[in-house]
Amino acid sequence: MFNDDDIDTVHSAETGSTYYIKITENAINIFKNQFILQKAQRQTITKRILYKKKIRNTINVTPESDILKLMRENLPEKGLVVVYCPDDKLFLQFQELYIKFFANNAKLKIMKSNIILRDITDKGELLTLIEDKHLENNHRGINEITEEIRKTHYYPKLQKEIQKYINNWEICNKAKFDRNPIKHSLNITDTPKKHNEIVHFDIWYPQRGVMYLTSIDKLTKYATAKSLKDRTWISIINAIKERIQYLGKPETLVTDNELDTVLIKQFLKDNKINLHLTTTYNKTGNSDVERLHSTLNEHLRIFNADGNNNDSLKEKVFKAITAYNNTIHSTIKKRPIDLINNLLPEQELIKFAETLQKQKEDIINNINRKENRVDIQDFQNKYIKNYRVSKTQPKYKKISNYTREGNHLISKDNEFRKAYKNQIKRKFKFQDHNGENHDNSSNYNDN
Repeated sequence: MFNDDDIDTVHSAETGSTYYIKITENAINIFKNQFILQKAQRQTITKRILYKKKIRNTINVTPESDILKLMRENLPEKGLVVVYCPDDKLFLQFQELYIKFFANNAKLKIMKSNIILRDITDKGELLTLIEDKHLENNHRGINEITEEIRKTHYYPKLQKEIQKYINNWEICNKAKFDRNPIKHSLNITDTPKKHNEIVHFDIWYPQRGVMYLTSIDKLTKYATAKSLKDRTWISIINAIKERIQYLGKPETLVTDNELDTVLIKQFLKDNKINLHLTTTYNKTGNSDVERLHSTLNEHLRIFNADGNNNDSLKEKVFKAITAYNNTIHSTIKKRPIDLINNLLPEQELIKFAETLQKQKEDIINNINRKENRVDIQDFQNKYIKNYRVSKTQPKYKKISNYTREGNHLISKDNEFRKAYKNQIKRKFKFQDHNGENHDNSSNYNDN
């Protein structure tokens, strides 16, 4: 229902008198009591109830009509009535009668509208119109379609119906970029209490055709880099064996999908090493080793910028790793080499781990608060980011046959690798509960 607060702009039809009927810039269709007055060949009075709560009186008058009588019989005793009268002379006559006989009634308010839109009372007609406008300009957005239709047509809660319809188009869900994605809260992960509890692994490429298997202990930040002649499972397993030989066996090995092979998994299983695979295209899962690579690359840039440095790449990598392990780390405020050499007693190491955990919690909670990140549990949708495409290809792909595990969606048939919650497209308002989307109006669900 509209009241005085719904009126955007009103002004006096004639200045200088508080009794003259004011004009609203809104269409008459939005008001509850509508009074249409127009000239015709014969006098008729039609009363319609629109959208279950709007009353429209259409009065056709002739020169012989008793307009005062018609007003007395059809105007309510109280409330806001909006008049649409395309004939200026007829409206002036109506206004004079209003001033003389009705203006003193403080409970009755009359306004004039110069706009009448076409009413849509059939849902099928509305959906056809939305579809036509949506396709006319290549799947334009909700706001554009709403403004376009509002110029000529009226339907209660029009934008809601357009949202409900467009948000269930598969093409739009695949192709359109989400300009307001959900900023999921960062998760607080556990800090290991000892060396080798969690070790991150990855393959590092310091230059084209050259690769190293790198590792970094999550607690001590002690790093290694083993040259690989290729990326075969044999080379990778031999490099892992060498690290185990010198630094001991990790309890959990964290890596990305580059080490996700059957034989490597079997090797880790045989050695009772837990494997945690990070989510594809989600750098935070293996961020420790990614930051290590960034630092190593910086060391190499410094070496290469020195015109007097004639070391081989292998020697530069050795010096870079050595410098990394012998420098106070910005996170732990200690040298990794000191922690790996057991310079801290066991109890102090546990206290050290607890201090790191507290610092991590404070930092993450502060980031979540400052960036207004939210913890949303219902993030399931059937559209996930499509990374390996050009800028003109669909930004998302539709998935099926999946299950949810914690913060991930897991494919049941290897259709896709697991997707983290920030890789899943936001479920839009009025989108079907399970992310089911439709390609045409015949599937439209008007719930």
